[in-house]
Amino acid sequence: MLGSPDHVALRLRKWRLTTRQTVLGSYAATAVLGVAALGMSASSLTVAAWILGGVAVVALGAAAWLKTIDMSL
Repeated sequence: MLGSPDHVALRLRKWRLTTRQTVLGSYAATAVLGVAALGMSASSLTVAAWILGGVAVVALGAAAWLKTIDMSL
């Protein structure tokens, strides 16, 4: 099996982030998603739905931004 040639980490490295910056960005994204999950589990259904909607909007925005990074050699 081969890894994807357009993985998120590779796109960030192509955008000239250092390995350290890429890893710290991944840690930050994981922390934000963890806090969102804890918030969803500790809140009412309405608040959880709003949190989930916010996470979805941010994820779609990040995906659209990452797609703009040119991965050609």
